[in-house]
Amino acid sequence: QEIVLEFMINAMRLNEGWTKQLFEETTGFKFSTIEVKINGLANLGLITTNNDTIIPTPKGRMLQDIILTEFV
Repeated sequence: QEIVLEFMINAMRLNEGWTKQLFEETTGFKFSTIEVKINGLANLGLITTNNDTIIPTPKGRMLQDIILTEFV
C-alpha cells in the first residue's frame, strides 16, 4: 500500500499526467487495484482520464490532499 501512496504523491505532480502502464511498472500492482478509486476521483472532477493517461485537473491540483487520502 505504501508504494501506491508514494507513486500517487509523485504522479499527481506531473502536469502531463501518468499512464496505467507506468503505475503497473512502478508499483508492481495491476491498475485494476486502484481503478475504482480513480473513477471516483474522475467523477468528482479531480482528475481526467484520456485513454490510458490519468491527468490531475486544476481543481485536483488544488485539492491534492483529498486525492491522496484515497490511497492511504
